Amino acid sequence: MNVFISKRAGRAATRIDARWRKYADFPNTFALELLEAIDFLGSVDTPGTPLPTEKRPGLKRLLMPKSRCHMYFEIDERKQMIRVLHVWTADARPHRSSDGLPFWPPKTRLPARVRVGARVSASAKLG
Repeated sequence: MNVFISKRAGRAATRIDARWRKYADFPNTFALELLEAIDFLGSVDTPGTPLPTEKRPGLKRLLMPKSRCHMYFEIDERKQMIRVLHVWTADARPHRSSDGLPFWPPKTRLPARVRVGARVSASAKLG
């Protein structure tokens, strides 16, 4: 099944990734977990936990435990596509090293496969 990342989800993922890369002791954690989650979504029959709303009865959520983020998505069986609608972080505080100082990693970006409004194959890997 193909995975499509909405513009909103792409912007959120880029923002969360930048925060992780700026402050975390392990700056690649979010990007790696995001790609693992996308791979998981495309390879499992019924991924995520149902979280229906009046507006989106098919809404589901997937927890990314290492980064403490949630990925919200819908499955379109007819089109054989999963639409990632939003990525939300539960952690509003910056990630800091054990001595309390921010971690300053080299400036890098999410892989090109994780672009705003881009289709992402279920077998996407870091390159």
